[in-house]
Amino acid sequence: MSALRDRVTNTLRVLLVGVDPGQAGQICARLAGAHHSVFAAEDLEEASEVLDIQRFDAILLGTHIEPEAIRRFTEKLRAMEARQRQPGRAAILSFHCGRETHDFRPDAYLAPDFDPATLAKTVAELSQTASSQPAPEAEFPVFDIEKLKSQAGNDRELMTEIAGLFLSDHTSQMAQMRQALDRKDYAQLSYLAHTLKGSFGTLGGVLCWHRAQQLELAAKRGDEAACRDSLRLLEAGLATLLPHLHSLCSASSQA
Repeated sequence: MSALRDRVTNTLRVLLVGVDPGQAGQICARLAGAHHSVFAAEDLEEASEVLDIQRFDAILLGTHIEPEAIRRFTEKLRAMEARQRQPGRAAILSFHCGRETHDFRPDAYLAPDFDPATLAKTVAELSQTASSQPAPEAEFPVFDIEKLKSQAGNDRELMTEIAGLFLSDHTSQMAQMRQALDRKDYAQLSYLAHTLKGSFGTLGGVLCWHRAQQLELAAKRGDEAACRDSLRLLEAGLATLLPHLHSLCSASSQA
């Protein structure tokens, strides 16, 4: 019982998928207020991309997603979990819509106005072997060149071009984010962080992707202190990524 109590009080990593933007904003604020980490994906396609980067303890699905799409998504998720070095199984939950379907049965249902404690308790009971502590940043590599190779089709010239474009643009992008934060323009800051996060995903800058995501979430909440802290961490992460990109471009120019 003590292990269960400890687990319930731990921070959860939650992926919210296919929920109406207004409701999603309320859920994100509710979970963030309980110190849970939450990422809102518009659809299963975006959610699948996020799963390539980060593990989650719980996945909350909207009620209007097609069961067949959920089945394919679930198969991908379970296959990825089977390949992981550390055991873990994300709980898949759906909001109760007043009807049952034989095409898809989630691990559990939640009421739309669920409270974070209920979510934590449900996940603890469903995922006895999964760790609900936030993934330590040591798990996120600064530069995953295999990710970049995959994005570029193993084309060395294209890899160099992608890295070069980022090197030419990142200074301006970071300055725009600082300016948006100084203006307290959180909508613009969230947009810029989301855009930069996409660039990090392509580059294989996994640590920076994670930190850009945290900045995006803080901006969506309008939390100035968290935004400033997240931006500082992102700048520090970027400083560790840039030498890898410069080295890649330099090696290509000398080849």
